[in-house]
Amino acid sequence: MHLFLPLVTISLFYSSLVFSQSPALDTYNKAVFFEIGGLGPVYSFDFEGLIRRNFNLTYNYRIGVSLLPDAIAVPVGINVFDTFGDHHFQMNVGLTPYVKKYRTLSIKGSETLLYAGGGIGYRYQKQDGKWFWGVGVNPMVRLDPSLSEIIGPDPRFILSGNLAAGFRW
Repeated sequence: MHLFLPLVTISLFYSSLVFSQSPALDTYNKAVFFEIGGLGPVYSFDFEGLIRRNFNLTYNYRIGVSLLPDAIAVPVGINVFDTFGDHHFQMNVGLTPYVKKYRTLSIKGSETLLYAGGGIGYRYQKQDGKWFWGVGVNPMVRLDPSLSEIIGPDPRFILSGNLAAGFRW
């Protein structure tokens, strides 16, 4: 009888280890990806880094660049997606400073716009795979914070989609 309590305690401890479930958290913390649409004006090359990963969600920051013939944009944002399996629901939020005629290097010659938005989408990413792709919808608002329109900038609402493919390491 004096061995009964320790045996029950040990068996309960080992059975909880055997039957407990947790997501397979991968070890990839960085990624580069190419995105058409989304937070960039037409396309963007982006870097994604891990902020935090817990039992349910993964939080990543992103920063990118988009060079057009007469404009430059730098999309920055946060991506959040669920941790389980290979198919993920993804949400994002971000800002994109956009400068037209950036080669003039003068305040009067260039025009600065700011795009702010969020989005929802789908991300296919195997737990042990290095490649991923995603698709989504991104509603955004375009603000014109130029000096000539300090009083009441004219916001414009835009509905954009995105298609992305990338590599993790």
